[in-house]
Amino acid sequence: MLQGDEAGSGGDAHAPGAGGGGAGSETASGTGGAWPGSAWGTEGAAGEHSVVSVVDAFIDGDDGGAGAGGGGGDAGGGGAGAGGGDAGGGAPDCSGASAAVTGDVLDPDQVYLAGTLSEGSCGQDAVAHWSSPASAVVGFHCHVDERSARIRPSDGRLLYTNVFEDLLREFHCDDCPFRGNDYPEAPLDNDPVLLTPRCADGLAPLTGFLVSPAGAVLYRCRSDDATWYDESGRVAYADPEDPLLHLGHGDLALTARSVVHLATSTSLPITGLPGDRLLHTVRARAPDSFLLVLESERPTDDGGSQELWQVDADGAATRLGAFPPLPPGAVQVSAYTSKLDGCGALLQFGGGTGVLEDVIVRRHIGGASEVVYTEAADPLVKIHVSSLFTGP
Repeated sequence: MLQGDEAGSGGDAHAPGAGGGGAGSETASGTGGAWPGSAWGTEGAAGEHSVVSVVDAFIDGDDGGAGAGGGGGDAGGGGAGAGGGDAGGGAPDCSGASAAVTGDVLDPDQVYLAGTLSEGSCGQDAVAHWSSPASAVVGFHCHVDERSARIRPSDGRLLYTNVFEDLLREFHCDDCPFRGNDYPEAPLDNDPVLLTPRCADGLAPLTGFLVSPAGAVLYRCRSDDATWYDESGRVAYADPEDPLLHLGHGDLALTARSVVHLATSTSLPITGLPGDRLLHTVRARAPDSFLLVLESERPTDDGGSQELWQVDADGAATRLGAFPPLPPGAVQVSAYTSKLDGCGALLQFGGGTGVLEDVIVRRHIGGASEVVYTEAADPLVKIHVSSLFTGP
C-alpha cells in the first residue's frame, strides 16, 4: 500500500531518506457538504492490493479551482491573492509569473510559502508566494501548525490548525499586505473556528483534516484516527486497514490501497505502482485522477530523485516521467514538504551553495528545473520551521 512521508495535523512527521538542506541549510525538516447521494459508508477495499505502503497516514492536498479575488481580514482590507481569478475554476497559470500575495484569498492552484518574518522568533509567521517573497500577509499565533495549512478551492480560504488547541480555523489576515508594522497582538480574534462536532475538546481532539477540490472538508479525531467525518458529524469514511489519504474530484478519494467512490462506498484496487516507494505528495487532477510524487527506484544523495505517477478512477497507475535533476544553485532538496502546483510542477525546500542558504526548487516533467526562491536575496519572508502549502 502507499507509504507517505507526512503525518496529519498534529502528527509527528518525518521524511526517511529524503535529504536535508544544503551546506548549513536550515531546511528542516496533513467541509462543508456531502457528495450527492452519499451515505458515506465505511466499507473498505477488500484484499491486499500491494502497491507502495503506508507509515503515518499520509495527508496532503491539489488541483482545485483557479485563483483568488479580494476578501480580507478585519485590519487589512484583504486584497487579491496570488494568481488572480475568482477561486471558482478555470485553467491554472502555468507561466511561473510573479504573483504577489496582498490578501487572504488564495489561488488553490499555486504553491505558497508559510514562512517567517524573523528566523528563530515565535509569532512572526507570514504567507508569501515563492515568486514575490517581499509581499506577505500576517496574522498567526506563535504555535501555528504550518504543515496543516490547506487552501479550500471553493473560496480560496486558507484552513489550518494550531498545536495548542483542538480547533480547525479559517485564516483572515490582520495586515494585508504587511507593511512593517508591529505584529498583530491578537491574530486569532478574526480567524473563525469551523465545526468539527465529533471531536470533543480535550477528550477526542482534532488530529487531521482533508479538503476536496469542491471545498468539502473531512476531519478525524484522536479517539478513532481511521474514521473521517463531514462537517455535520456523519461518518464519511472508516477503514483502519486502508487509510484515507486524499480527496479527489466528484466523490473520488485515494486510500493506501484503492480508489474509493465515497458516495457508494465502492472501491477499486490500485494496480501498476511499484512497491516500497516513498510517497511524497498527492494532488487531485480533473476530472477523475490523482497525481502522485514517488521516490525513484534509485535515490540520489541530493534528494532530488522523484517520479510523477497518475492513478485513474479505475485504480490504474501510469508513470508520467522523472523530474529533471536539480538546477545549479541547489545542492540538495528535502521531500519534507514537497508540493505539486496545479500545472504539475514540483516545489521543494532545499539548500543552496551558501552557508545557511535555504532555497525553493521548482521542477517540471520535461521542462525547467530552477531555483525560484533563495535566502541569499534577503527576502522579507524566510524559511525557518516553515512549510509549503497549496490546494487539494
